[in-house]
Amino acid sequence: MSAVVRLTVRTASLLGALQGLVPHLPSQQRDEDRPVGVGAARLTVAGDYLLCLAVAKDKARYVCTRALVVDVDDDGMPVPDVWATRPVLADLIGMLAHATAEDVEIVIDEPNLALTVREVGVLWGGRQVTVRTDPPPLDPERADAAAMLVQASQARLASRGHVALWAKDATAMGRTAAMVGDSLSCRLGVLGGDQTVLVWGYSARRRLDANDLEEVVPGSTYLGVTLGSQDPHTLPVLEDVSCYAGDLLDPLLDAVLPDLDADDSGADVEAEFVAEISGYLAGQDPDGHDDTVGGSPWGGAA
Repeated sequence: MSAVVRLTVRTASLLGALQGLVPHLPSQQRDEDRPVGVGAARLTVAGDYLLCLAVAKDKARYVCTRALVVDVDDDGMPVPDVWATRPVLADLIGMLAHATAEDVEIVIDEPNLALTVREVGVLWGGRQVTVRTDPPPLDPERADAAAMLVQASQARLASRGHVALWAKDATAMGRTAAMVGDSLSCRLGVLGGDQTVLVWGYSARRRLDANDLEEVVPGSTYLGVTLGSQDPHTLPVLEDVSCYAGDLLDPLLDAVLPDLDADDSGADVEAEFVAEISGYLAGQDPDGHDDTVGGSPWGGAA
């Protein structure tokens, strides 16, 4: 059985997804961050998507973008995760930016920590690039962008309140939205009753267009979270409305990293967590809140 896994991905969506991670990654990963996966990108296949995840330096931001997977040739093997730093992403982006093919093939050679991306269906062979990837972080305290995004998305939406944004967070998330061709959206929520979070991104929703015909606004192709500085005890919340209930949640649930310190009881806790979130999503109203207002996905001006 081959140790190499191949998958085919849409070129444009992969380019945007990788470009969307760059604003959150340092030019050089710190030595102390390597064992915990901070300051590096994680690429993982979940459902129909290649999820591109990152945890910014000092865990200031957690972000996810996605690329559409067309086909997977895994020879019955699980598709391994790929861990890469910003310089490696820059090499991939440089090749993808000049690619003319609709699709590219990603070849993951896990034993040799190598990743090759090449154009598909080009008569002269097409462009390709091979880069060296990083080994997965194995510290039990490693950061998990997928788990953090899932938990923060279930924060109760604040019905009103002053939102203070760090300029660097707004700039970085704005660049991510621009790279994936999306609009920037942010919601303030309260997580667990004692922590405010800013959830960047929006769910798919229905609304009326200018001719009073119903249309569906697709959900954002990115999702991010930063910790808020507001006092959670002074914010009124909508108890039945979460900050995000979009189609990135199911793939993110599949992408949650296993607990390296877990025994059987730890695995049961993780399974229970996934089951609770899945059950919650099944009962969510896909239309969200106030769906008759035009303009941006949240209503009002974009």
